Amino acid sequence: MPFDKKYTIQEFVNAVLSIDNERDANAFVEHYLELIEEPNIEDRLRIMRLNIGYCFGEGMSSDKIMMWMKVAKARHPWFDPLENPSPDELLRIGRQLANEIKNKS
Repeated sequence: MPFDKKYTIQEFVNAVLSIDNERDANAFVEHYLELIEEPNIEDRLRIMRLNIGYCFGEGMSSDKIMMWMKVAKARHPWFDPLENPSPDELLRIGRQLANEIKNKS
């Protein structure tokens, strides 16, 4: 996938899921950081890490999750993708999302 354009969500997820080696992952991270329109590098890094982390929940293998955690320091925003969340954790996540949606309205 070329890195010279904006991604749709599906293109982004497909690109992240298709990468299976650190070299390509590093190249993706470098180019993706250039596309994020935030002036502060810390904000761009946070956005990149969370966006890649969201992909962990899209059926990504544990080997790829570990690779992205190493290369990009990515993390899923709500749970550890290498462990199944408990029912209490899922409830907490749902409540957190509901509060965020409510506060944006």
